Amino acid sequence: MDIPDDVRLGVRAPTPLTAAATTARTPATRNAKQAVTELLRQLPDDCTLEDIQYHLYVMAKAERGREDIAQGRGYLNNEAKQRLDRWLES
Repeated sequence: MDIPDDVRLGVRAPTPLTAAATTARTPATRNAKQAVTELLRQLPDDCTLEDIQYHLYVMAKAERGREDIAQGRGYLNNEAKQRLDRWLES
């Protein structure tokens, strides 16, 4: 019997979700409790606490990124490339 690496090593990969679940907007379109409830509903019954934590982390980071962009904190793609080029040259 061939055992997958994640099982053999005692590590389990995060349970994949739909893009909608990991990019759900929390404050703008619904409150945090509703977003977490939706996330839990979409996760499989055999998910681990680590799976839940991972997906909550991704949701929080995506929301923070959207808030930063809305408030003008961030760089356009070409600005980021220019900054990276200057940094790599130094």
